[in-house]
Amino acid sequence: MKKKRFCLIPFSTLYINQDNLAPCCLGFLKEPMFLQDNVSPLNANLKEAWNCDQMVDLRQSIIDGNYKYCSEENCPSLSNYHSLPTLEGIEKLTLIEKKNIINSIKNNTPKLDYPPEKLMLNYDESCNLACPSCRNDFIINKSNELKQVHLNINQQLDFTHGVYMSGLGDPLVSVGHRKWLTEFRAKNHPTIESIYLHTNGQLFDEKFWNSLHKDCQSRIKSIEISIDAATKATYSIVRKGGDFNRLVENLEFIKKLREQEGLEIYVSLIFIVSSENYHEILDIIKLNDHFKFNLLTFYAIKNWQHIPADTFDKLNICSRNHPDFNKLVEIVKNKRFHPFFFNKYIHSYNIIGNFDEADRFKGQNFKNSEKYYYFFVRVINHLKYRFRQVKRFLGIGPKLLK
Repeated sequence: MKKKRFCLIPFSTLYINQDNLAPCCLGFLKEPMFLQDNVSPLNANLKEAWNCDQMVDLRQSIIDGNYKYCSEENCPSLSNYHSLPTLEGIEKLTLIEKKNIINSIKNNTPKLDYPPEKLMLNYDESCNLACPSCRNDFIINKSNELKQVHLNINQQLDFTHGVYMSGLGDPLVSVGHRKWLTEFRAKNHPTIESIYLHTNGQLFDEKFWNSLHKDCQSRIKSIEISIDAATKATYSIVRKGGDFNRLVENLEFIKKLREQEGLEIYVSLIFIVSSENYHEILDIIKLNDHFKFNLLTFYAIKNWQHIPADTFDKLNICSRNHPDFNKLVEIVKNKRFHPFFFNKYIHSYNIIGNFDEADRFKGQNFKNSEKYYYFFVRVINHLKYRFRQVKRFLGIGPKLLK
């Protein structure tokens, strides 16, 4: 009998979007699920939303194992079902509320009496880039309504252990998010232990870092950087308005923070695969190898209702119907794409799931080989983690071990 696996997002995270609150990314559900009858973040009460009827129903479907509200096709976690944790796996995670999460699943109690691990602040679309995979133009939002949203949400941020900003724009461009970051003090936010940043990296330089108080610096646990290219020429196409040389300089600065300053920041690069950049998949792996970041994630391009259908068909090389689809397959078959041949863990959720002949990770019908594959990947990454701990304990610098 296969063990149940559990998506923990609705048990640990609350999404605050532009016009609504949600239990997870709306694109990962079969139908959009808006909390509290589509309440606006302008007047939302986060504590009430955390245990509203829709949130409880979604958690119940995960506890039952039917995932009836979730889209296996669009959700990267569900399409890679075997990567989700079992109850035993949750024990090994570094979640503050993991014991409460386990108890809620074991006791079949989807109404939770603990706060979320993190709040996803996805309501400010301000960004200094106009990437075709995301939007059609540059957006800097300084409206009074957005200021009121920031004010309402910021007053409730102590109802969480962590904040994530931003899944919609860039937090370093957002006036509200950047102000909150530069003014952050631990005494004013005693419950917040972690800050997670999702950025394009253009403004993450030494000047920005030095503008942060040490309380904020010490709580930045993760940086996700959308990059989508490995060369200046391609970057100018897929990251409109961006400067590739500046990006590389800032990535070098982040690398320096980790290696010379000893900051334990989890850094991941994100690469949205399309017909305009798929030929640089192996190059971005080499680039990540140079920076020695923790994770490199590939996603298939999605249409967020901003791309005309015929244009999207040309971009969506991850579709079996695309004329260059087989070229993508050949690239992904390269040994450099395989974690066993590469010294960093690669996630390739929906570009792999879209073309694998075995249609792996369909529900629980995965092959034994897949099971052992992920087991050994976890073992290898655990050994890498322990090795880094030994290095720090012995005081051996990274340059001596190259």
